[in-house]
Amino acid sequence: MEKSDVMYYTAYILLMILLGIWLLLWAIGMVELTEMFLERWRSLGVPSIEEMTRVETRMADDAYSLLFSLRATGSANEAPTATIDVMSMSHLSVEFTVDAADPDGQIARVCWDFGDGDSSWSASTWHTYDAPGEYLVSCTVIDNDGVNVTDWRYIKVPKGNADGDGDIDLKDYAEFTRCLTGQGQDVFGHECQVFDFDCDGDVDLSDVMDFQIVFTGSRP
Repeated sequence: MEKSDVMYYTAYILLMILLGIWLLLWAIGMVELTEMFLERWRSLGVPSIEEMTRVETRMADDAYSLLFSLRATGSANEAPTATIDVMSMSHLSVEFTVDAADPDGQIARVCWDFGDGDSSWSASTWHTYDAPGEYLVSCTVIDNDGVNVTDWRYIKVPKGNADGDGDIDLKDYAEFTRCLTGQGQDVFGHECQVFDFDCDGDVDLSDVMDFQIVFTGSRP
């Protein structure tokens, strides 16, 4: 069996397991059945096995935490709720917060996974990524009965958008010119990495051309 076939069947098995967990979560009223991941993974053809495994593991833990709580207490227990909000973005740094509540108790802990291997335990937090890209961010909240639930969101950290306002305009151009070092000169300052389009460690003429391509101007 070729490597591509192994990856396909592994992804298929993980998808079937994940669907079973989703049905369990939906049946106990813990979260609504969503197609966010299914739509994304279908568009990718063969999705990331690492990403699917991460989602499957986290959702299974959420489902079982409620079942274990119900078994231990022998009484009804409502799961907490969580919604990720992106408050602001600057260079490669993103400000996150979570709107969390527990209808029959209180939130005991919060745990972030920023999709790049880093984590945090604050309800509101800033995180700085090493490079532009798209990251799957999750935030798990745990209530005082040990029941946890997780919200997910894909975050795109774009190249060229230094001030994080969603467009690439003259303000970003001013920052770009400050970071322009020339070929072979190391990028100075973490904030300048957002302009290193070709990922060669400097901001030079090739990055100027790429910046012109993505330049959008101010958007209302």
